[in-house]
Amino acid sequence: TGAPSFERVRNGQNFLGYGQYSTGERVMYLEGNLSYDRTFGDHTIGGLLVGTIRNRQLGTAGNVKNSIPFRYQSAAARVTYAFRDKYLFEVNMGATGSENFEPGKRWGFFPAVAAGWVISKEKFMEGMDFFSLLKLRASYGSTGNDAIYQDRFGYLTYLESGNGISFGSSPQFYGGNYARVIGTEDLTWETSHKSNVGLDVGIANVINLTVDVFKDRRKDILIQRRSISSIGGFGESFIFSNM
Repeated sequence: TGAPSFERVRNGQNFLGYGQYSTGERVMYLEGNLSYDRTFGDHTIGGLLVGTIRNRQLGTAGNVKNSIPFRYQSAAARVTYAFRDKYLFEVNMGATGSENFEPGKRWGFFPAVAAGWVISKEKFMEGMDFFSLLKLRASYGSTGNDAIYQDRFGYLTYLESGNGISFGSSPQFYGGNYARVIGTEDLTWETSHKSNVGLDVGIANVINLTVDVFKDRRKDILIQRRSISSIGGFGESFIFSNM
């Protein structure tokens, strides 16, 4: 088969290289909840209250803006009611506070309602063992989004060093500042309004089918403006708005 042959393809160094990197963050999360659930004859009532606080501090922020703790607060409530486990109702209410909006607009409120009818438990379904479950349900509610593109505090204008201009017959360059973000007044939550109608079908405790029809309508979508010409001097500036 012949003797093996070797070819040098690279000359190394006498000593190994060395590098280091470190990062870290501190997160504080608090949550409290209070629940209630009780049955009175044919009636079942339930309730839930939840409150949360989240504080995130970067250990290697890199700039003043990111050194400010990321803070969020939220609260939610839910009430449920069922009659003979046939007629089901639920009401939800959520409230979330975001740092990305100016005072007075930081809290978003997002309600939701839902109802269900377990048809398979009705008397006229007795003896129809083919359907182990037949349930009609409907819901409507809203959710929110506060995220802006790779940034924070979209309502504030803040400056960074950069750009500049040259003067004189023997031009001398003078550095300057520019608006990295141009704050937008009345910036607020993006909301999504969702409606849904569904049918759950169980056949002989063997096959389960689910059919859903839903609609999602978004409002005040958070975007980064791209329609302002750089000729106006805003080519490197971030401008956020609701669409």
